[in-house]
Amino acid sequence: KDWTLYAQPGYENTMSEFHRGYMASSAHLRAVIERLEAFEIDMILPQHGSVIRREMVSPCMKYLKELKCGSDLAYDDDLFYGWIPADRNSM
Repeated sequence: KDWTLYAQPGYENTMSEFHRGYMASSAHLRAVIERLEAFEIDMILPQHGSVIRREMVSPCMKYLKELKCGSDLAYDDDLFYGWIPADRNSM
């Protein structure tokens, strides 16, 4: 909705909209983040979303490690897919 090229403080909330519907579970997402923490990351260039610069990498990773997603959420189409801009009446 309010997309910017570079992630700004508070971007964590924007990431949660995407990750809740795409990640299989909190445990899977946490495992991936923990593996990534072993690397010194200067920038994340995601396929979807804003570029995450060095100063935002750690806060974003910390946020994702605690995010409930996938099978750890009660199933609700709006919760999983509400971020997708689509005509909801055609589904």
